[in-house]
Amino acid sequence: MNCKYLYLILFALVLGSCSSYERILRGDDLAAKEAKAMEFYNKKEYQKAIPFFEEVIGFYKGNKKAEDLYYYYSMCFYGAEEYLMAAYNLKNFVNSFESSPRAEECLFLNAMCYYHMSPRYNQDQTNTTKAMNEFQLFINMYPSSPRVLECNTMIDQLRRKLEAKDYASAKLYFDMSNYKAANTAFSNLLMKYSDSPISDQISFMSLKSSYLYAVNSIDQKKKERLAQTIELYNTFVSRFPESAYHKDAKGIFENAQRLLNKTTKNEQNN
Repeated sequence: MNCKYLYLILFALVLGSCSSYERILRGDDLAAKEAKAMEFYNKKEYQKAIPFFEEVIGFYKGNKKAEDLYYYYSMCFYGAEEYLMAAYNLKNFVNSFESSPRAEECLFLNAMCYYHMSPRYNQDQTNTTKAMNEFQLFINMYPSSPRVLECNTMIDQLRRKLEAKDYASAKLYFDMSNYKAANTAFSNLLMKYSDSPISDQISFMSLKSSYLYAVNSIDQKKKERLAQTIELYNTFVSRFPESAYHKDAKGIFENAQRLLNKTTKNEQNN
C-alpha cells in the first residue's frame, strides 16, 4: 500500500478516535461516559479516564454507585502518579465512606502518596513528616491489618531520612569549625535517634567536637571543657565497646587527658 494512503488512514483513525472522545465527554449520555471512564481505567489510561469520572460522579451523589466511582476516580490520580491530588481524594474517600471495605486500602495509599512525595534528605522534609504521621494514623485505625508491618518499615525508612538531614546539619557546623554548635547538634541527634544504626558515629562526632571546642577555648574555660570531653569518652566506650571508632576515640581521650594535666599544673604553678 502506498505510504501516503497509509498515513491518511492512520490520521483518519486518530481523528475519529479524538472525535469520539470529545463527543462522549461533551454529551449527555451518562452511561456512555461511565463506560468510557471504566474503559480507560482498565487500560490504565488514567489521565483520559479522569475527565469522564468527573462528569458522572456528581450525578450519583448519595447513591451506592458514587462510592465505586469515587474510588476509581481517586485511584486514577494514584495510578497517574499525581500524588498530591491522589492523597486529597483518597483521604476524602475515607472520610466520606468510613464503612467501605475499600477505606483501609485508601488510607494506606494516602500515606503512600506522601511517601512517594518525600524528597531527598537534603531538601524540605514536610512530606516526609506527613507520610510518617499518615502511616501512624493507619496503624492506629487498623492495628490488625497485614499492612501494619509495611507501614512500620516505611516509617523506619522515613525516619532515617530525617536523621540524615539532621546529621548533615550537625556536620556542617563541624566543617565550619563551629565546634560548640556541632557538639550540641550531635548530642541532640544521639538523643533523638537513640536507635540509629550509626549511633556510635554520632557519639564519636560529639566527642570529637567537644575536644576541638575545648582545645580552642580560652585558658579559663579549657579545664572544664576538657573534663567534659573525657566524660563523653567514658560514655562512648561504655556504650560502644566494639565500635570501629574506638581507636580514634582513645586518641582523643589521651590528648584531652594530657592537656588537662598540663592545664592543671599550670594553674597550680600560677
